[in-house]
Amino acid sequence: MNQQSAKFALAPLLLTLALGGCVQGPDYQRPRHAENGAIARGNFVRASDDTVTASPELASWWRALGDKRLDNLVERGLTSAPSQAAAIARVRQARSLASSARAERLPVISASGTYVHADLPEGSLGDGNPLSGDLFSVGADTMWEVDLWGSARRKAERANAEADAAEARLANAQVTLSAEITRTYLAALARRAEGDQLDHRRALEIALAKHAEERFAAGATGRQPVESALAQVA
Repeated sequence: MNQQSAKFALAPLLLTLALGGCVQGPDYQRPRHAENGAIARGNFVRASDDTVTASPELASWWRALGDKRLDNLVERGLTSAPSQAAAIARVRQARSLASSARAERLPVISASGTYVHADLPEGSLGDGNPLSGDLFSVGADTMWEVDLWGSARRKAERANAEADAAEARLANAQVTLSAEITRTYLAALARRAEGDQLDHRRALEIALAKHAEERFAAGATGRQPVESALAQVA
């Protein structure tokens, strides 16, 4: 093969490599880190990846209060809330679509097989003897669509991003609901404690009024302390 023929032979390969670099759409980029001055302006600041660690306790933050009744209320709320069920369904759907998008980039392998049993009558081959036999055939095909323009890769990236967003929305909904349940529960406890305190105070005032009446009956004090104690009870 001369030099000119070699150039023409390499041309399709070079064209394929060049097209491989042409991918549809821009490359995915993570959000930029906020500048240092953002802290002074009161904006949210994105922490670097090496400083962010997953906290298993964050998903069940209310358990830090150590209240079994609250744990039960929050778990029941997260399980039975229609919005939570819908959000979970959306996450599962998004993850399924992401898996399908990733599968489209993989080779497709198809297999086939046949089996035939043949019985030939006597004299078919000229020797007067019957003939029988089995025929097996097994085949496999592999098909892989070359993603020259990167559309399949972009589709997979978009599906993964949508699945991540669905999970983030689910987590946000769970935190919001658990916070509302906890706030309502603590408010109810506060009202109950306030009611118990008022009952205790009234019982004390009644006891003081009774004691004042006993002292008045014994002649140890005048009528004024008794009237003052009874006024507190009323």
